[in-house]
Amino acid sequence: MIPWAVLLTAAWVAFLLLEQRSLRRARESVPVRIMVTGTRGKSSLVRILTAGARVAEPSTWGKITGDVPTVLLPDGDQVIRRRAGARISEQAWLLRRCRKHKVRCLVVEAMTITPDLMKAEARLLLPSVVALVNVRDDHRETLGDDAVQQRRAYLDSLPANSRVLTRDPALADHLPRVQATPVAAAADQPDRLDGLAPVQRDLVLLADDVLAALGWSSASSLQAMVDAARTMENVPRRLLWRQSETVFLDAFSANDTESLEFLWSGWRALLVSDRPWSVILSTRADRPLRTRSFVAWLAGRADVEAVYVTGSHRHAAQAMLRRHGITVHDIGGRQMPLTVLDGPAAAPAGDCPVLVGIGNSRGLGLALRAGQPEKVS
Repeated sequence: MIPWAVLLTAAWVAFLLLEQRSLRRARESVPVRIMVTGTRGKSSLVRILTAGARVAEPSTWGKITGDVPTVLLPDGDQVIRRRAGARISEQAWLLRRCRKHKVRCLVVEAMTITPDLMKAEARLLLPSVVALVNVRDDHRETLGDDAVQQRRAYLDSLPANSRVLTRDPALADHLPRVQATPVAAAADQPDRLDGLAPVQRDLVLLADDVLAALGWSSASSLQAMVDAARTMENVPRRLLWRQSETVFLDAFSANDTESLEFLWSGWRALLVSDRPWSVILSTRADRPLRTRSFVAWLAGRADVEAVYVTGSHRHAAQAMLRRHGITVHDIGGRQMPLTVLDGPAAAPAGDCPVLVGIGNSRGLGLALRAGQPEKVS
């Protein structure tokens, strides 16, 4: 008689082999798999790339992990309802769904951070092209604080035969694994990029490089990507609260100070004003080093009026800010999100106050985004 342990082991091995075969068939059914990885701008690049790829392949799907995990379908977006936290198995589920719907191109955002999980995710997807947006100083808790180490963590996670494209000079100069940027349609049509902010322009150019590598770059795809870039979140918006108006600048997804500095300086040039701005700092207890970096950044600025602190790491953040002599206001978890505008709304007549959201998009950040404010003309 065969022992139960042997039978169970055999059954488990058989199950794993069947799962491996099922996943391989699902992956091979999608001939073009584009993985977007890096630190900042991944979700935006997925949206831009998906719009451009659909010109050549209408069945293209996209998937962003970002603040709200979403599948980008040809007939509209579909939010993913998770019963637990993000798991790599979600990418396997996506591949199987793509096979069922005969999807020929998938643009997918990498959803892992730790080196081992990054490698596992790349092996699962086996991307034909990788778009590496940038590698900035973030996720120190898992990647360390050495810039070269952080860059290598991303590149070393990718399969040896994958094609990697980037426009980040630091990556191209120091990591020979990155391939040279191809000449794409955008290089011959710079006028089409007029009116785009620098961050939008860079993402469109990288997206066009990816399409050029696939032989899909065209004037039509470039226009589709430019149109998609114009819908990006980080534009000034006006919020109305108790008959007062506040300009809200959404930098909640810029989770490192380099990206925040880039947005902040651009907004300062756009909204010409000498008045200091108020800031909402949204914190996470599992990202203490991120909190420290934002506090240090705020402490070095003369154009910050007050800081409103929220999130699970807010008490530590408030203590650090006060030590730097910064005016701090606490936003409790039960407080109505827009009541934070009571402070900056009390402004001199004719001088519209500015409120900048930084740190993390959870909670208050998502609540402020849901208000459908008008864009500043």
